[in-house]
Amino acid sequence: MAFTPVQKLSITSGMAMALLGSAGVVAYLSTSQLMDAQAAAAITNANIARLDRVLVRSADAEGAARRYVETMGAGSLALLDSAQNDVEYALDSIRVVSEDHPVQRRYLDTLGPIVGARFRDLRQAAIARRLATRDSATKLLAALPKAPGPERLLADMRAEEVRVLGERSRLMANSARTSRVFIVGGSLFAFLLALVALQPLRGSVERRITQRLTQVPADPDDSQ
Repeated sequence: MAFTPVQKLSITSGMAMALLGSAGVVAYLSTSQLMDAQAAAAITNANIARLDRVLVRSADAEGAARRYVETMGAGSLALLDSAQNDVEYALDSIRVVSEDHPVQRRYLDTLGPIVGARFRDLRQAAIARRLATRDSATKLLAALPKAPGPERLLADMRAEEVRVLGERSRLMANSARTSRVFIVGGSLFAFLLALVALQPLRGSVERRITQRLTQVPADPDDSQ
């Protein structure tokens, strides 16, 4: 079945518009995926910072308890309170954003009691120093459990967050690469289809232009 020039123009123009529309849809979906991946990566980075803060502030708390045992300074107790609040807030924040991360949830279920026990022991040492003697408080500090301590679990949790961040970064890169190839390729193909669609009109346009260029203008003197 032979198509007329108008039919060919309609078909190729429709195909070009469909390709451009598909490229637009892919661009929209890709942008949405990139935004979701970026948001997830931001959460992962925030979790890494929180885990680092738990490690640092736990060390601050232990140092404050030891200074209190030595000096009984009120500032050391204030630092212990502040460190505990920071640690608890960081762990609660990680738990909130880890609802869909079963690995981290298991780590948190193990880490929470260990951190809680560590702060309880530090406070017992401070109480012993205030109510008893420095020797008794020092013995309590010396008896603090070294393993399994929070440091190993925090390191494992941080490694898991880094792994997730790497996966999300690769997802963003692959999504951007695939979308770029489809959008550029689809746009170029649509442009070629548009050129093909105009071919049936080329002869007619050329004839009209040639006729206009070859027309001899009327001599004004001839009309007199």
